Amino acid sequence: MKSVKIFSSKMVTNSDIRRQVFESGGYGEPIVVYGPQACGKTRNAEAVAKYLNRPVVIDDYLFERSLPDGCVALTYLEPPQSKPFHGFRAIKFSDIEGKI
Repeated sequence: MKSVKIFSSKMVTNSDIRRQVFESGGYGEPIVVYGPQACGKTRNAEAVAKYLNRPVVIDDYLFERSLPDGCVALTYLEPPQSKPFHGFRAIKFSDIEGKI
């Protein structure tokens, strides 16, 4: 992966995300990385994206919408179990922190 693009969830639409993923050659189910605030998710966003092989990072994701394929989202919230948000893989930041 050449580069990682990082966007704030508040500042980007799903169509923008899809376009960026397509242009970057990303693929695969979306991944949500969650952990407490100030644990290092955003500071390590590029390393997280490269480790998970996702070229686009959505920061400050609050489950306000579904995610397009090929991206990774960072959040401090626990992933909801409700049906509209199925279709992504959730990973605790602490589970990958030592691997990035």
